[in-house]
Amino acid sequence: MALTKSEIQKRYYEKHKKENALRGKKWRKNNPEKCRRYSKKSYYKNIKKRRANSRNYYKLHKHECNRKGAIRRRLWRQKNREKAHSQSRKEKYGITEKQFQSMLKDQKGRCAICRCKEIIIDKNTGKVKTLSVDHNHKTNKIRKLLCHRCNLGIGIFKDSWKLLQAASSYLKSEEGTRNGRTNKAPTAKS
Repeated sequence: MALTKSEIQKRYYEKHKKENALRGKKWRKNNPEKCRRYSKKSYYKNIKKRRANSRNYYKLHKHECNRKGAIRRRLWRQKNREKAHSQSRKEKYGITEKQFQSMLKDQKGRCAICRCKEIIIDKNTGKVKTLSVDHNHKTNKIRKLLCHRCNLGIGIFKDSWKLLQAASSYLKSEEGTRNGRTNKAPTAKS
């Protein structure tokens, strides 16, 4: 039985696979500049084809790609929580980690409203959360750092000092009725 040329080459390749791989690895190690040049040249030579293949693959496997990407991002965030928080603050509020740490130091690690340290525990890590960045929702200007509860409270009162003042007056009037005095609760004017 006579073998064809391609069959002979295939058998030779299979027989010398490890040797060829080691030889190639050694050559790439000794010629990094040539490898880089060839790789770059090859990439740009076939760039339209690569992009088309990539788009077609994504169209066929869209849900799988999105799911895998979401899993990859979630795992990265779990491993790099501090870095993820830092990036999130940079994207949302435009402050760097250095600026955040400076604000934290200026406030001595305490909330700007209640002057307490954060006590809410992150259910994912089991560690105490960092203070939240409070900002004006209309101007996006950063105000101070707040604990989770105070930040929620301000959000619930829609950042309105009038509503907060009305709530304060209400609490004062309730305290007065408990002590035997009857004060009428003021009405909130918006």
